[in-house]
Amino acid sequence: MSIDAAQTRPDPGYQLIDADNHYYEPYDCFTRFIEPSFADRAINVRVDARGRGKLYFGERQFRFMRVIQTDYIGAPGSLRSMLDDPDSKEGFVHHEVIRGWDYPDMMLRDARIAKMDEQGVQAGLMLGTAMLQAENELHDDIPALYANIRAYNRWLDEEWGFDRDNRIITAPMISLMDPERAITELDKVIAAGARAVVMKPGPLWGRSPVDPSYDGFWARLQDAGVKLVFHSTDPRYLATLGVQFGESPTPPLQGQTPFQWYLVSGKPVADTLASYVLNNLFGRFPGLTIVALECGINWVVPLLHDVDHAAHMGRKGFWPGGEVTGRPSEVLMEHLYVSPFYEEDVVGLVEAIGPDRVLFGSDYPHPEGVLWPTEWLNKLDGLSPEAIRMILRGNAARLLGLQD
Repeated sequence: MSIDAAQTRPDPGYQLIDADNHYYEPYDCFTRFIEPSFADRAINVRVDARGRGKLYFGERQFRFMRVIQTDYIGAPGSLRSMLDDPDSKEGFVHHEVIRGWDYPDMMLRDARIAKMDEQGVQAGLMLGTAMLQAENELHDDIPALYANIRAYNRWLDEEWGFDRDNRIITAPMISLMDPERAITELDKVIAAGARAVVMKPGPLWGRSPVDPSYDGFWARLQDAGVKLVFHSTDPRYLATLGVQFGESPTPPLQGQTPFQWYLVSGKPVADTLASYVLNNLFGRFPGLTIVALECGINWVVPLLHDVDHAAHMGRKGFWPGGEVTGRPSEVLMEHLYVSPFYEEDVVGLVEAIGPDRVLFGSDYPHPEGVLWPTEWLNKLDGLSPEAIRMILRGNAARLLGLQD
């Protein structure tokens, strides 16, 4: 389906608040504001003979997302026919390729506001794309990692704004690789008005997020009411778990084996949330809120069962963060919002956990999302008007501090 194709669009009778939006980054999103002492260790783009920008850290090419999506990406919604048909033989292949620069609303703030007006979207939580790869690629150079994070977040605030007018709310990038540097950057983005921050799910290279060295970070996040967002990416499961099963540690995104897709889908966020709740992070910091975007939902119900079972089995063992009070599944759901993929059983999720913790996200302009956010009405048949409004608007309004 062409990006410009006309189609009938459902109308809910009110504007939506989209919990999963994206922009595409220009070549200089990391280099524009990099500190001079890190200029040779900045994430940068080099154009190959085919005109495609390749991502590098210094002289080393990125190993997972190798081509910046600004130059090569599927059109919005162009993977829908494959994703909606479990018997499709197409696979994760872009047949309708675009350049982000050819569509200003994907790259520029004012153009996106106009697009949101056309789409019937009042406000949206927006994340970058290349940003999500930074920690994996730079985990072995912590000072450079944080220099690139600082540069990126400054670019993000200047180009898009963390929260200028209650229309576009962006999530600056944070890494827990170094607790003190994480706190410093968190303090900076909070002071600049951030309502949400995004981190990579998955392990911390041998560290536990409930270690006391992170208490300052969690306390600041809680006290500011800033939401922690997880978004799907490679959390180095490919280079750790995958390698133990004989898989390649650094496959390109579109060249992953089926087992590698399994490793990086819902499993990382489920494992991370299990670590958080079973190590009593929410008992120690009860004001935290976690948002799982574009991580699927097939892990949600099994996770709720598994954390309760694990607590039951290990109740006489050691609780690193203190013993959890109550059922871990109930504790977790007091702190978690989930945004399904469009092709998933959204109504089934609502029946399992209730409508008040489910967020709709169009994933625009990604190819696995939908072209028109109001298409989500088609996924909510059978739910009450009240539940539908919560999912399409009310829950995100509460989450982001907007008026419903």
